[in-house]
Amino acid sequence: RIGLFNYILFAIVGIFLTRPFMNLYTDDPEIFDGGVTYLSIVTIFSLFSMVEIQLEKVLQATGNMISPMIISLSGAVTNLIMDPILIFGLLGFPKMGVAGAAAATVIGQTVSMLMSFYFNEKKNVEIKLKVRGFRPNAKTIRNIYAVGFPSIIMQSISSVMTFGVNKILLMFSSTAVSVFGVYFKLQSFIFMPIFGLNNGMV
Repeated sequence: RIGLFNYILFAIVGIFLTRPFMNLYTDDPEIFDGGVTYLSIVTIFSLFSMVEIQLEKVLQATGNMISPMIISLSGAVTNLIMDPILIFGLLGFPKMGVAGAAAATVIGQTVSMLMSFYFNEKKNVEIKLKVRGFRPNAKTIRNIYAVGFPSIIMQSISSVMTFGVNKILLMFSSTAVSVFGVYFKLQSFIFMPIFGLNNGMV
């Protein structure tokens, strides 16, 4: 239910706030339209990602870190394969451009979700998921958000910082924003092993 609630929030953002958000970043009509298209698709169809994250964390809670890695890799590889196919219209698929990139992301998330269902059903002997008889508990949900709140704040601070830096860089040129984006991609290669060790300790 928490995943569904989070999805509804993201879907609302995708429907109503993508245009105001992109207005803060650019006046270029082509970049604006591409940004709105991508953000709208990935937020409105984020249900697959929300479900996958929940199921992946169930596996991690049992100490199983291999299955979540396979789940994440399956989605990433699917996304990587589908990106050029849908962006450029290869193998008989229509040329979709930015919408194709967003669709590839959603397809990758869907594959990850299906894989997470499979691993929870076949590999998770500690916890068996059942829909029948499931009832949300307000106290449990409150406790989950209480534990997760510091992480939410930390992630938000990072996003707000990135937004602020981009706004400053836009005063110089859009190239400066692109360079900053490349830096963040390179930075992730350093931080990914750290995040992995952190998850292992948790």
